[in-house]
Amino acid sequence: MKIYIKLFFALFLLCLLQYGFLTRLLPAGYTPNLLLVYVCLTMLEGRENKAYYAAFVGGIFAGLLTTTPPGLLGITMLSLILAGFYLKRFYIKDSFFGFLVFVLVSEYIYQFAFSHFSVPNIIGVLLTAGIFAVASFVRTRTTHYV
Repeated sequence: MKIYIKLFFALFLLCLLQYGFLTRLLPAGYTPNLLLVYVCLTMLEGRENKAYYAAFVGGIFAGLLTTTPPGLLGITMLSLILAGFYLKRFYIKDSFFGFLVFVLVSEYIYQFAFSHFSVPNIIGVLLTAGIFAVASFVRTRTTHYV
C-alpha cells in the first residue's frame, strides 16, 4: 500500500513537471510526455498493476492540470496501456524496437486526444520516444534482474 501512496505523489509531481514547468520552458507542442514514458517503462518491466494504476491516476492528474475533460486523458492512457499489454503478450514480447514503435504510436494517439482531435506536433512525439529510448537503455544497464 505504501508503494501506491508514494506513486500517487510521484505521479502528481511528474504531471506538474510536464504540464507546469516544461510547457513554460519549451515551445508549445514540443513537450515530451513524461507520464507516458514512465508508464511504458513500467509496462516494459512487466509490472501490470503498477502500470494500470500509474496510467489511470496520472491521466486523471493530467486531465485536472489541462483543459481537457478530467476523465478523458485517464481513460485514453488506460486504454493505451491495455492495448500495450495485449501487444506485449502476443506480438512484441521483449523487443525494444517493438516497444519504441508502441511508444511512438501511443504518444501520437495521446496527443491527438489531448489536442482536441487535431493533428499533433510530430516533434513532441519524437521527443517522447527519444526520452523513452534513453531511459529504457539506462534502466536496463543499471538494473539487475534476479
